[in-house]
Amino acid sequence: MVFIIMLAFLVGFSAIYIVYRIHYMEATRTTLLAHVEDTKKEFEHHQHEVFDSLMVALDILEHDKRTIELFKARDRAGLHAYLNSGFTDIKGRYGISLFYFIEPDGRVFLRVHNKELHGDKAHGAFFDEVMRTGKAAAGFSLGRSGYAYRVAKPLKAGDKVIGYIELGHDIVRLVKHLNIPEYSAVGVTVSKEMINKDYWATGYKPNLGGYEWSTLDHYAVVSTQLRSEGSVEEDSVLKECFKETNIDVFSKKPAFEYLKDGDEGQKYYCYGFPIVNVATGANEGTFVGVSDMKKKLALTAGLAKTLLYAMLFPVMVSILLVWLLIKVSISTPIERLFSAAKSFAAGDFSTRIPVKGNDEMAELAVEMNDMASQIAIYKTNMELLVDMRTEELRTANQETLEASAMLKEAYDKLEKHQGELEEAFRELEKVNAELKGLERLKSDFLQTISHELRSPLTPILGYLEIMRDGDVGEFSEVQKDVINEMFMCGRNLQLVLDELLEAASIQAGRIFLNVQHVDMKNVLGDVISDIMKYANENQIVVEKDLGAAPLYVDGDPKRLYEIVTHLLRNAVKFSRKGGKVTVKASAGATGIEMMIKDEGIGISPERLTKIFDAFYQIDSSSARFYEGVGLGLFLVRKLLDLHNGRIRVESVETKGTTFYVFIPYKISN
Repeated sequence: MVFIIMLAFLVGFSAIYIVYRIHYMEATRTTLLAHVEDTKKEFEHHQHEVFDSLMVALDILEHDKRTIELFKARDRAGLHAYLNSGFTDIKGRYGISLFYFIEPDGRVFLRVHNKELHGDKAHGAFFDEVMRTGKAAAGFSLGRSGYAYRVAKPLKAGDKVIGYIELGHDIVRLVKHLNIPEYSAVGVTVSKEMINKDYWATGYKPNLGGYEWSTLDHYAVVSTQLRSEGSVEEDSVLKECFKETNIDVFSKKPAFEYLKDGDEGQKYYCYGFPIVNVATGANEGTFVGVSDMKKKLALTAGLAKTLLYAMLFPVMVSILLVWLLIKVSISTPIERLFSAAKSFAAGDFSTRIPVKGNDEMAELAVEMNDMASQIAIYKTNMELLVDMRTEELRTANQETLEASAMLKEAYDKLEKHQGELEEAFRELEKVNAELKGLERLKSDFLQTISHELRSPLTPILGYLEIMRDGDVGEFSEVQKDVINEMFMCGRNLQLVLDELLEAASIQAGRIFLNVQHVDMKNVLGDVISDIMKYANENQIVVEKDLGAAPLYVDGDPKRLYEIVTHLLRNAVKFSRKGGKVTVKASAGATGIEMMIKDEGIGISPERLTKIFDAFYQIDSSSARFYEGVGLGLFLVRKLLDLHNGRIRVESVETKGTTFYVFIPYKISN
């Protein structure tokens, strides 16, 4: 009995302690994740403020006539003198620490914050985007003055781009605004693939905390900061946190990792999160920090212990009451039953249990007495039955031995066949691995060759456009026609390369959406306007029915524009001269429904199931009439998948083709 009570106590206490530990660990995890998420949200909030401030400053400078005149005249000294007097004011008002004027070819004309340094090449993915699109862009980038969040946009005189303005906010200033616990150390790392090693070497060295380029294999430290000045311990703990494995995790999602206890009982945790460019949504670095979470976790531990005590008290009272009940009403009857059971176990079924009362124990005693009588009868019958079954088992055993020999022979044959199957399976695995390697090689080849072809094509198109616009002198009509034809061919080649790069990025999983609130009516209008010249050249009439109300959806405007462009361009391309293309769009119950219909050559039923495959072309002969590499509809389907959209097609040969597209109002996770 004592053993049962002790066992019940141990089980109850163990269950309560397990609940306590689970609650404590979950509360600790929740507290630490909340700290990481709060720091991340605060960092992104300050980044939004910096972005807005820098864009306001850009707008002011863009409309300053004196600035444009001095830059257009390439008067470096005059431009610096004019702006330097007000640089301190806008530096304090808008948080600007870096101020550039850049030539159209990308070379720095003037650093207002350092007028002696110029002539080097501006760089960064965001600046390449500004030069490519002619629109403002933002992003993190490392320059000769340090790692900073930067915005840039073209500077125009009339309709002509005379250069670019770039403003920057140093990452050190951004980190200093964070509300991080007093005993903390923080730092920022960037993938070495995203920055220039020579620029890093000339950067703002005091903010690197003694880190060198070779300290980490794949990441470079661009800024560190101790919240408790002169704290050697926080600095050493931060170095333990700066490991490749930690940064790899933090660069993908907010997370934390326990490091160690401090000399005075501190609880140091390493944590971090990806630094996201608020303008594009792309990950451009990793925030890494160390904080003493002793105070926050102490409150969590206290609440968990209160829960433990509150659960333990009623369990102890319940165990005591159960023990008293068992002692009073169960112990004696059980002892009598136990004594009889021992006699039954010894083979003496003549023993009978005294029956007292009419409770459950008395009923059990009656049942056990009846059982003893029945067993005595069964025992006699069983002995006779055992003799009979023994003879049957002997016969069955002989048959089993014979069957076993047959099974062994069959098993030997099965093992032989299994060996042959395993060999065939290994061959299939080898072939499958080779096929996967070829697929990766194809994807890398497409991306490399597309990039290499596109690099020289961009300046070629630029020079052809200058020649076509007459900026380098007058040409005859024949020469103009030749130049225009060369430019159009180059544009077609550029479109093909863009499709190849887009397809390679999708297959490699390196494409992300910049989700915004987009009016599809505006997107359709822009695409129709852009395609009209192509349609007019082929004598194709484009009719549209877009309704009067806006057609808003959540999506990436650039990708939505690409979807409609591919579909409408195909409709025009495969139409006959004098034909008609119809574009309709309307608001449905859960999303926007679009229809793009042509009266062209149509598609045969056996080809309809293949038109969305990569590189599939309706006309695949060596003398194809229609240009393209067969990626348009493949990209349409993949981009619609990213938007949770759908597409279906109906077509009749020689009659025409109709595409039906559905885009939901919201992109679900």
